[in-house]
Amino acid sequence: MSIEGDECNIESLSKLCELTGGMVERVNPTNLTKNFANMLAKPVIASNVVTKVKLHKGLMFRNELAQNMSEDCTILARDFGNVTEDSIFTFEYTIKTIAQLIEMEDLDLTKVKQFPFQAQVSYTALDGSKYLRVITSQQQVSNEREELEQMADHNMLYRNAIQQSSKIARGGDVSQAQAISKTWNRHMKQAIRSEAQVNEYQNFNN
Repeated sequence: MSIEGDECNIESLSKLCELTGGMVERVNPTNLTKNFANMLAKPVIASNVVTKVKLHKGLMFRNELAQNMSEDCTILARDFGNVTEDSIFTFEYTIKTIAQLIEMEDLDLTKVKQFPFQAQVSYTALDGSKYLRVITSQQQVSNEREELEQMADHNMLYRNAIQQSSKIARGGDVSQAQAISKTWNRHMKQAIRSEAQVNEYQNFNN
């Protein structure tokens, strides 16, 4: 926790959060009691939480630490420690390079209509029991950018942008972090305007 208006070593706190599965919370000294009450109102729901995500072999993760990924960058593992119901896990992925795809003689991306995703979440419940939850999904491939942007969870995208820019800033590239933040702010404003226009059109037709 950091008090607003007081300096703190954000870089060290951020690294500590990554290692322990915590998060940085800046509190206003005039609302200290309320801030503490809000934090305590979010109890831990699981501990020793480790999440592993698997991608299609034609995809790969990006902006992730090498030690958290498999050699071909298709498996990502993250240790979150303790989590609450507000804990969020985001990641970014992209298509592999042309050179990498050429080496895969059994893969033709032009014929791929959907990509499979799988998440494996292992955790310890409050009663000490250990569990493994496996979540699988198939995502349809589409070239309709405007349609996809309307369907996207912009709140989740924005939270991911915050996490990514913070990670890059901690790595020392502050200008790149600022560029990402400005790009996403611009994108979110455009998305909000587009959503408002769609809602206005639908209300007019109704």
